[in-house]
Amino acid sequence: GPTAAEQTLFKRLVPAVAAPQGRPMIFIRADAKAARCTSRCNIYMKIHAPHIAYKWLIFSVTAIGVFMSTLDGGIVNIALPVMARDLNAGLERIQWVVSVYLLTTTCFLPVFGKLSDMYSRKYLYLTGFLLFGLGSLFAAFSQSLSWMIFSRVVQGLGASAMISNCQAIIAKAFRGKDRGRALG
Repeated sequence: GPTAAEQTLFKRLVPAVAAPQGRPMIFIRADAKAARCTSRCNIYMKIHAPHIAYKWLIFSVTAIGVFMSTLDGGIVNIALPVMARDLNAGLERIQWVVSVYLLTTTCFLPVFGKLSDMYSRKYLYLTGFLLFGLGSLFAAFSQSLSWMIFSRVVQGLGASAMISNCQAIIAKAFRGKDRGRALG
């Protein structure tokens, strides 16, 4: 029979949860030798695969978020002359509206990547979505250049949280050749 170490490993790898009805099960064969067991044994781990409709819903939500955050990085250039006139700012000051968004997004990508490794990717992505929306709302009601720049920093934080988690969320939802289709 299996040794005590193999039984402990099996209990850790295989959750004692039955699959919900209507959800397919995927069985992955793992080798317990990697866990320093003295003899080889086959362990079957149950992994609940998301339903196909949920996979594409996950893909749609993440794709929309990343599309909006990427679009927002450049589309504001069209409105810069009007914003400069309305906010009484020169070109050298109004360009910070674009620059601060791109700088914030770029600088916080590794931070949000590490936070998503430590905490839930889903909640970090949704927090980024919320921050991006709040930043957009603040930008819509900005009456001064400093308020607009602050709004763009909030938007940049949200965009960074979304961009840093998008591919990891999609990779977790899709398996096999579907993963290539979703990411490609």
